[in-house]
Amino acid sequence: MDNKVEVFVPGRLCILGEHSDWAAGYRAINSEIEKGYAIVAGINLGIYLRGYKNEGFYYEYDDKKLCLSYDELLIRNDKDFFEYVVASAKVMQSKYKVSGVKIICDKMTLPMKKGLASSAAICVAVIRVYNLLFDLKLSVEAEMELAYEAEISTGSKCGKLDQICAYGQGLRKVIFDSDKIEISSLYTNSNLQFILVNLQGKKDTKKILSDLNSEFVKEMNTNEGRLISSLGVFNSSCVNEATQKLVDNDILGFGQIMNKFQENFELNVACYSEELRAPKLHGLIEYSRGIKGVIACKGIGSQGDGMAQILLDCGSQVEEIMQGIRDTLDMECYSFKTGQIDLNVIIPITGIGTRMYPSTTIIDKAIFPAIDSGNVYPVLSMILRELYFSKQIKMLI
Repeated sequence: MDNKVEVFVPGRLCILGEHSDWAAGYRAINSEIEKGYAIVAGINLGIYLRGYKNEGFYYEYDDKKLCLSYDELLIRNDKDFFEYVVASAKVMQSKYKVSGVKIICDKMTLPMKKGLASSAAICVAVIRVYNLLFDLKLSVEAEMELAYEAEISTGSKCGKLDQICAYGQGLRKVIFDSDKIEISSLYTNSNLQFILVNLQGKKDTKKILSDLNSEFVKEMNTNEGRLISSLGVFNSSCVNEATQKLVDNDILGFGQIMNKFQENFELNVACYSEELRAPKLHGLIEYSRGIKGVIACKGIGSQGDGMAQILLDCGSQVEEIMQGIRDTLDMECYSFKTGQIDLNVIIPITGIGTRMYPSTTIIDKAIFPAIDSGNVYPVLSMILRELYFSKQIKMLI
């Protein structure tokens, strides 16, 4: 088939700052609400899609298939496996009036409904397929906004934290102010070593968000309360202090802030939703206290019994610790490192292009035409586009 695009979108690990994104959204009606702050990382687990131009809409993953005409797509509202895929396709085909697509999900290494932004990742991935396939020239920020629109159309009361997965892998600090987002890369002198633990439990993220939003609105009448304070002033203090610890390469201090954050969450946030009782998470936290090399253990995403994160010191025996968790608690584990060490990019474009002679006698090799998804671009612009999507460089030369 012609006009094929391939897309990978990773999951998102919220290290600190969960729920502060939607809480900061209330600044639109009450400017005294604190801004939201978070430290997030794109992880090495994600969603792999292939996309082709097609009539109507077709999506396939393993033995699950969905085939719809344009009209059928626009009226479909089923709450099933395809809910977020359909919501994203609706947004793109109604806004941009493009022809249909055929999307094949080749692989999905990202655990679903575990707090790693799987719903946002699939929304971003589908939207990026449309973007690249039809050369819509959407920025990462525009893709995020469309993915957010798609997700809330399903009834979710999420904020915009999950859509940060659109930036790919890397460590970032995010500031939320009403509907505005400020994103900056964090650079460290060493990587952070995590173990991500699948707690093998269940949670209802939509119920968690609904419960917490309801309590937050009640507290807004007085502009004070345990939840507002936890997601506001306490959260911003933790994230800003943790950011400085990373700058100072103080991994132990960073982990201590994670533990402090978790203790406050259990005391002042979890009490507002039954879904946040999380006995499996508490069992893992208690177990990890006795393991040499563990600096911190904390819930992930909206929290609950989905996933957890364990931060280790650099000398820890990662495989040995993961095997102990598997054997003792019957929980699956994934090793994950994150951190950025002042990444620079040099693109050598001088020279006369002798290997492409005689074509380069009439066109410079840097703007030599290349075909991508049926469209022609200067080769340098394709390189710059990939670097832009990565959002992981500090300097371009």
